[in-house]
Amino acid sequence: MKVFGYLWLTLAVIIIIIGTAGVWMKDGFSGVQQLLSPFNVANWVLTVIVLAPGLGAIALANKFRLRSSANKFDEHSKTTDSKINYLEGEVNIVSYDNEVTQFRLIENGAVVAVRNDIHIRLTDNPYPPPEKFTIVAPMTATSVIEGEIPNSYIKHYTLEYYLSLRKQYHGE
Repeated sequence: MKVFGYLWLTLAVIIIIIGTAGVWMKDGFSGVQQLLSPFNVANWVLTVIVLAPGLGAIALANKFRLRSSANKFDEHSKTTDSKINYLEGEVNIVSYDNEVTQFRLIENGAVVAVRNDIHIRLTDNPYPPPEKFTIVAPMTATSVIEGEIPNSYIKHYTLEYYLSLRKQYHGE
């Protein structure tokens, strides 16, 4: 799905560039100015319509990836005595929405996306969050956006330990 999205966007951008070049050849610079004018609403609406399938496919692929990693965590959580990998380390918030928060790892600057309903912020007052703080999140609920997660951030814990942290910091 992601490949389709990037392929669509690439082809759409090529077509837009070829179309703009055609206008340049036919009508010159003033034609391109009219085409790209912010008042040429029809052109901008058509551009959004052409780019939307590619952007939608990329967004959908990211949503599927996060959902599949959550399902892996849910399946693994049924066995409480085995250890799984967790992300634990100092971070600061890059961005957030209803489903995921993007964190920058303090140690090396890598950026990860973590599901909001699964990660634990190890701070007594998470709202508003301090500039930097420690989080714990199952690796199955974590996606690397940029860079690599350092080995020092990967810990092995049992589900019982994770749930005890969750209870301590979230009261759940």
